[in-house]
Amino acid sequence: MRAMPASSVPRGRRLVGIAVPFAGPAVDGGTAHGWCLPRCAVAMAYDRIYLQVAQAGRGHLVPWAAQGARFRRGDAIPVAVHAGFNTLPIALTVPAGGTVSYEPQAAAALVLGGFSASTAHNFSLPCGGAPGAVASATPTSADYGLGAAGMALGTVPAPVARVAGPKRYVIGVWNARAQELAAWAARGVNTAIGLEDDFTHAGDAEAWHRAWRASGLDLVHRPGRWRTPGWKSADTRAQALAEAANPRVIAWNLIDEPDVFGHPAQPGYRGAFDPDLTRSMLDREVDDLRKAGPAKPIFCNLSGYDLSLGLLPWKTRFLDDPHIDWWGFDQYPNVGAPAGFLMFEQTGAERFVSSCIGLTVAQIVQTDFNYGGCATPAASRGKPVLFAVATGRVQGARGLAEDPARWRAIVLSGVINGACGHYYFPQYLDGPDGYVSDDTGAPILAAMAHVHAVIGVLHRHGALIDPVHGGRRAFRRRPCAFAPMTAHNQTATFIAPRDDQLPGPFEGCEIDLPHGDTLRLVLNLTGTVQVLHDPHWGYAGLRFAPWQAQAFLARSPHDDLLAGLV
Repeated sequence: MRAMPASSVPRGRRLVGIAVPFAGPAVDGGTAHGWCLPRCAVAMAYDRIYLQVAQAGRGHLVPWAAQGARFRRGDAIPVAVHAGFNTLPIALTVPAGGTVSYEPQAAAALVLGGFSASTAHNFSLPCGGAPGAVASATPTSADYGLGAAGMALGTVPAPVARVAGPKRYVIGVWNARAQELAAWAARGVNTAIGLEDDFTHAGDAEAWHRAWRASGLDLVHRPGRWRTPGWKSADTRAQALAEAANPRVIAWNLIDEPDVFGHPAQPGYRGAFDPDLTRSMLDREVDDLRKAGPAKPIFCNLSGYDLSLGLLPWKTRFLDDPHIDWWGFDQYPNVGAPAGFLMFEQTGAERFVSSCIGLTVAQIVQTDFNYGGCATPAASRGKPVLFAVATGRVQGARGLAEDPARWRAIVLSGVINGACGHYYFPQYLDGPDGYVSDDTGAPILAAMAHVHAVIGVLHRHGALIDPVHGGRRAFRRRPCAFAPMTAHNQTATFIAPRDDQLPGPFEGCEIDLPHGDTLRLVLNLTGTVQVLHDPHWGYAGLRFAPWQAQAFLARSPHDDLLAGLV
């Protein structure tokens, strides 16, 4: 790294750098010519990257988030550099414990795997650190060097999970009636999810609980039986204390969609309510539940439609809540116009194509670190995310039912982008036939069985949930390449993919398996036959049926694990 005068570092910025590769080609899938900053002690917002190379070329800047003893790769930013010293005015937010690497583009594929904390930082040599420090060249950095200047975000430490994620992939049903629970369990659902009053529609809360206990389902709900005559707040506290020791109550729910509807003391819709007042109400309820069960996760379901369009200001005030452990969102209809919500572009610094569900999961998990142009990562980053999908006709869609093949792809898109589970919304509200508690038709039931079979295959390979620590196993997304489009344009022309992306119209992820192999899950995001050519994973001429997902092991890259599933 060429010496830089201290005056070149803005006041309050921190200058850091290294001078050697972070890993060799035989070490954990690394690259012989990658360069890595020291790990951040606190979250850092870098606004300038300094890079010295011997030859001009192209490469990628990649943010990495610490995940145990390993790192999770964020979305790469392609850069073109000239020989010598480069100053790149690129904004990057890196979480505490994370780092940034530069990967030059060689004739072969760039590294796509993760690297471990030990292999990466046994090679790291800090070059400064205090404000105003000077990064200078060393004998080992004659050809390469990497540095960055940025501000420490000391007020936004990387969130540390207080409780574990789910110990199995959650397949839930929302607000099912007592007489429907056994049928949902037979369909492959493992969890009942809902609100206060124990899902009752006739006021008999104990009857619902008897049916729930008999069903064998787990439970995520908001304690309280407010339709029970004489029920008091003290009864809710007693109920929560009893549930705190019940392993089948895997999480407690809060009020539904607080980002939209406010709360009883402040009714309204969207801009008509006070989000700060709503947030304070949620925090008080969380505090009460913590007193009853400090280790029980707290779940909160948000309105997914606005999340998929962009992190609107009041959304930040909820996703930034560190007291909520698991996030959920509901988004439907997925029919009508825009058809399927597929191929929505992200509005932040990193743009990619996905389904409405996949896009929102990625944004909540914050795997790209640049969502919505936020100055800081949301406290939701890395936390478990569940999503809801409608299974019947949905109000607002002119009574149309979901297309089963596209519905199946939307669910699997959520899995690819990092969800720890999903739950079904079977209700049909305010239609010409009135309220229908389970409007699920035979085509969606068949698609549901297919999704459950896929999840079963992934589960048998250990590809989804860590059964000991909870939450998703380490995985790396390869989002679909960006394509200029509008909400109504489902046939846009995709640009050439970056090395960390799949060519359109495919998206996928790579999952580290417990026995040491790697599983690759790939989805066709369109309703037409597509052929995948991807040199990075070694696929050429691989045919996908409309909306089809395929899964492969790295050791047998051409054998689809999902072949033959009905």
